[in-house]
Amino acid sequence: MYYQIKEYIKDQIEKQELKPGAKLPTESYYSHFFDVSRITIRKAIEELLSEGIIIRDKGKSPTVPDKKISRDFDKLEGLGKQIRDQGKTPSCKVIHFEIVQANEEHVKKYRCNLNDELYSAIRLRYADDELIAVQNLIVVKKLVPNLTKEILECGSLYETVRKNGLKIKYAKQTIGADLLPENLCFITGMNHNTLCILSDRITYLDNDQVVENSISHYIASRYVINMTLHTD
Repeated sequence: MYYQIKEYIKDQIEKQELKPGAKLPTESYYSHFFDVSRITIRKAIEELLSEGIIIRDKGKSPTVPDKKISRDFDKLEGLGKQIRDQGKTPSCKVIHFEIVQANEEHVKKYRCNLNDELYSAIRLRYADDELIAVQNLIVVKKLVPNLTKEILECGSLYETVRKNGLKIKYAKQTIGADLLPENLCFITGMNHNTLCILSDRITYLDNDQVVENSISHYIASRYVINMTLHTD
């Protein structure tokens, strides 16, 4: 029975009887409407969440996703700028910020020296107060010695790099798919089956020095990638 209920709700969303941004009726409402247990309703809701048909932030009711944020991956610019360019208000919350010493893996990946100091941070990125991405960030401290938690929350990392007299030249990025890791589900309150676009981007200066590495989980139901492809 839960499958029929799930399909009924999907059909309502497709026909925009439940519009983008709308809250779903309560489990109690659906339970009475379909004359089934709340456990059955809960299973239908969980499957809709896992498929990205609906979304649920921590402490909030399930809702129909609003218009997705469109990201151009053929441009090297910050997420905040692209959110603003689409008429939404970006915001950020830093939930972890510390300085760590580079290990052998860091030396190989970031072309730094063993025991160099690195900033390590986790950022929650929002558009109009809706969670868009969770970012794990590493920045080489000797290149951006003035970086702070406040800059990461209220400013632009790329602008801070440029203000240190550095020139960003290019980035290498790998795109994949992943479920939101369990620890990030706990932090954000997202469902454990939340499908994400996984991005691992390393940014380089004009002397080929690595300045930062962002490993980001973009919420797939709220985010779409655009790329321009050319022939030879």
